[in-house]
Amino acid sequence: MKFFLFRAVLVLLNGLPLSVAHGLGAFVGRVAWLLNGDARRTTVTHIRLCLPELDADAQSRLARRSLVENGKTILEGAKMWRGDPEKLLSRLDSG
Repeated sequence: MKFFLFRAVLVLLNGLPLSVAHGLGAFVGRVAWLLNGDARRTTVTHIRLCLPELDADAQSRLARRSLVENGKTILEGAKMWRGDPEKLLSRLDSG
């Protein structure tokens, strides 16, 4: 049942334009930030440890942006799993 649900979600997300998938992904990232769960705590900890030269506000902004970008990446993954390979390859930039 879980696999069926996962595939159904992939098919649904694959049908969305990339800009819409990115918008939804950004929303997911913002929700992850607001929920103050494991994803937020882990991201904040990693940034604090890796970038101690940043002040606390800069670290917090970077952590929030990171979660937003992660949300976008997760939702655009449906395009990679279920998308047309030729269409995907045409979007690559070799430069």
